Amino acid sequence: SVLSVTVQNAATLAGNGNYAVSGIERKLEQRAEDRLEGLFLNKGTISPGGNRLGSITINGAFEQSEDGALLLEFDSQSKTDSLVFISADSEIQIGGSVEIAPTKDYYPDGTLSFSLKDMIQSEKELSLDNALISFVDISERSPIFFATANVDGDLVKYTLERRPGAYTNHAQSAQGAEVAAVFDKHAGHISADMRELVAALDFSNPDGSVLPGAFEQLSPELYGRAGGAAISAQRIVSNALISSWLDLQGSNGQFSNANGNDRAFLIPLGGYSSQQRNGFRSRYAGLIGGVEKGVDLDSGHLSVGVYAAALTRKDKFIGAEVGQNESESLTLGLHGRYDFADVQ
Repeated sequence: SVLSVTVQNAATLAGNGNYAVSGIERKLEQRAEDRLEGLFLNKGTISPGGNRLGSITINGAFEQSEDGALLLEFDSQSKTDSLVFISADSEIQIGGSVEIAPTKDYYPDGTLSFSLKDMIQSEKELSLDNALISFVDISERSPIFFATANVDGDLVKYTLERRPGAYTNHAQSAQGAEVAAVFDKHAGHISADMRELVAALDFSNPDGSVLPGAFEQLSPELYGRAGGAAISAQRIVSNALISSWLDLQGSNGQFSNANGNDRAFLIPLGGYSSQQRNGFRSRYAGLIGGVEKGVDLDSGHLSVGVYAAALTRKDKFIGAEVGQNESESLTLGLHGRYDFADVQ
């Protein structure tokens, strides 16, 4: 319980809370400007929940000045913020504006309906005649949607639709445009597992600056580059193993681990690889360790073994958008080599 609460001009009270104001019991019209005890006065903005749906309860007298605003949001299920007044013996006066906006969520194209009485709840009859009911300009929240809305009594109808070519208009490369075209075609009825992604795009920076990079990152080309870098790393390991075999082979073609002798090996790795055609550059460092057994047969020489390779890699992917990846991998494997005996 508090004596009074004042939300000043340009200030915002956001989140969830329960405020009980219990000061001097006097009628609102009897209060002088310097006597605000027992009053919750809003000269700024009240936003239940902030960036998500929420609820604020006010127990006591409430007044919203002509400069004050209630910012109330709804989601794709027609659930809404709630501002609840418990004021059996206190007056409530709402002037200023009541602003309505969608919260960040996945919205199929279509119309949602909800009630102002769910947004602003009171134990007694409440009038909004002195307040301007308005809707936040959707272009201030989304680079994708356009919206129409109307209020009929207490019923609000709000229609959200994606602009034609809403996604492809923000693409800056052929690869990005291909990804964006998929969203243009399917975003209005996307499957449940993709809805968080679509919502993130729909409510990204209103100027659309986030979208070109997002489309590039979702492009199959980028995943192709990442796959190429991973294959290149595996080749590095394979080539190191092959080189170790060749190092064992003497000028006479015989192996130092022949006749059943075993060997253990430890091979340090480090270097740089680049494939301009596939659009990636990699720096790598690591270590390969293993054991191997060699056996001479009448028909040739057989080497078999096991190895473990630890590799740290930093990849840079080159395209319309530059991406970077750092990874650490541990590879376990079996290897073998058979060399036929020279025919005399």
